[in-house]
Amino acid sequence: MKLDENEEKLLRSVALQNAQAVLLARERAERDLRESNERITNILESISYAFVVLDKEWRFTYVNPQAEQVVRPLKKSRAALLGKPFWLEFPDLVGTPVEENLRHSVADKVKVDFEIFYAPLNSWFHVRAYPGRDGLSVYLLDISNQKQAAEALRQSAERLHAMFNQAAVGIGMGSLEGRFVEANQKFADILGYSIEELRELTFLDVTHAEDLERTKANTQRLLAGEISDFA
Repeated sequence: MKLDENEEKLLRSVALQNAQAVLLARERAERDLRESNERITNILESISYAFVVLDKEWRFTYVNPQAEQVVRPLKKSRAALLGKPFWLEFPDLVGTPVEENLRHSVADKVKVDFEIFYAPLNSWFHVRAYPGRDGLSVYLLDISNQKQAAEALRQSAERLHAMFNQAAVGIGMGSLEGRFVEANQKFADILGYSIEELRELTFLDVTHAEDLERTKANTQRLLAGEISDFA
């Protein structure tokens, strides 16, 4: 059936409108995608974590400024890393828990979360890796300060424990309920118990009967904050 001139004009008009609608929709989708990518990039550029993205061939496809700061002492830059294979840029990590964890994440499609000490930078890092359709996203945070603080605290605790055990005077510590929670050997020797036996007792159990009531009263005053100590 042949269309008359008006019908042809109408069809051409509808086709043009459809084409324009498709074009506008495409432009809008491209703009939205571009804006979304810009927002994501701005976030990744500003986060405190070092962040890199590796493709399926383990090549760097993205390196944020924080990651560049991490590798700068190794004479590496984000521009130089892009497109380069991770294992060729960091061959010293081959055969280490880093390789084991990252390959496990990719092969089994699971998030991995671990800590490593990286000798070339003399630093500890907390690493999180997330597998994706196109590769692997890796976050790193330098935790050297936290590790140093934890080690200093451990050493301090060990020194205090040694001083406690080697003190020339008897020292015992108890809970608010009066049960012994710790005692040094000198304290146990004075009372004639083993340290293990003391942990099953309260300080009232080892108080002389004549001093029991006075000790109870002073303990109540001590717990109430009325006195700071008693003998």
